[in-house]
Amino acid sequence: KGVGKARPDPIHPVIPTPGPNVRALGVNWYYDWSHANEPFRDANFMPMIWCGIKPSDGLDIAPFNPTVIAAQVAQHPGRTWLVYNEPDHPATRNPGTGVISYGQCARYLCAVVHQQHPEYPCEWGGTNPPIPTPNPTVIAALEQEMLILAVDRYAEIYAFIKSNDPTAKVFCCGNFFASDTTWWSEFRNQLRSRHPSVKLDGMAIHAYPWSDSTQCALNIQAEDTWTCLKRVLEDFVQIHQAELSRPHSVLASGAPLWLTEYGYLVYNGPPRPAPTPTGLAEHEVAQYLMTPLVDWLQSGSAGYQAIAWYVTIDEDSYSAAETNLFKVVNNNYILTDPVGRVWATVVPVSVTP
Repeated sequence: KGVGKARPDPIHPVIPTPGPNVRALGVNWYYDWSHANEPFRDANFMPMIWCGIKPSDGLDIAPFNPTVIAAQVAQHPGRTWLVYNEPDHPATRNPGTGVISYGQCARYLCAVVHQQHPEYPCEWGGTNPPIPTPNPTVIAALEQEMLILAVDRYAEIYAFIKSNDPTAKVFCCGNFFASDTTWWSEFRNQLRSRHPSVKLDGMAIHAYPWSDSTQCALNIQAEDTWTCLKRVLEDFVQIHQAELSRPHSVLASGAPLWLTEYGYLVYNGPPRPAPTPTGLAEHEVAQYLMTPLVDWLQSGSAGYQAIAWYVTIDEDSYSAAETNLFKVVNNNYILTDPVGRVWATVVPVSVTP
């Protein structure tokens, strides 16, 4: 049982820094989408290389520094390293500008490809001024190059970590899609072909209701959401098991499947194409999304070894009262009730992943 621990905005913190102490949740692992030095003091911390961007790429994102990671890997042997955060994120329209662009790690993969192939755009649409929409052939070629880049950078990171600590485990990829596995299938095929000695010690995915992540969308009522989510998650287990059993699998023997983002996102930004139909009360989040998931996982036959609830606290985009596990009262973090308290009472059925 884990959590994704988002950190407050260091420039304009609405909530106290550095953020809530996850020990109150009784978790046996957590991550914060980074590999900052300080959290390594906690053995339950799982570092992440958010996207395989190098200093030489010259992009506006903190790149992974091989020297820093070498020291961390050597000083903290046996850790599980999470690599990538949604490299398969689709190109979506910004409701405010009409511009279509990629998000999360995919945004930066596109930027690197664009440097090498200026004919491939990373955004299009909009009205000020309008950017011509590329034809489907161009989009397909661009996304293939992005995928190959993700494959090659993962292989580089994997080899680098393993050379400094053979006992480390390297997981991929924090996929946006739990339902559309086209990208994941091609990633496996390309990794198998281009880097046959490279493995995934584990696989991580994300799953959200009322989003393209699962296609459990607007026509799904709150009380029926878990039925849809469970079907999507079970289908992904079947894909995972099939890959494990095939010759020359890209998965290491016994590689587990983790669900590293799950929860209820109450979006307060511009209107989305497929927004949550109605806001859920906290007790509905616990009743419809958390409790059935916990019961399913605790059965021992779900096929997932670990899960992190998203998001612990995030003052920018989401409502702390409905989706988060903590809220701030008199400048102190306290568990939300019932969502945070339900998560805190869950006792994992297995040892620390």
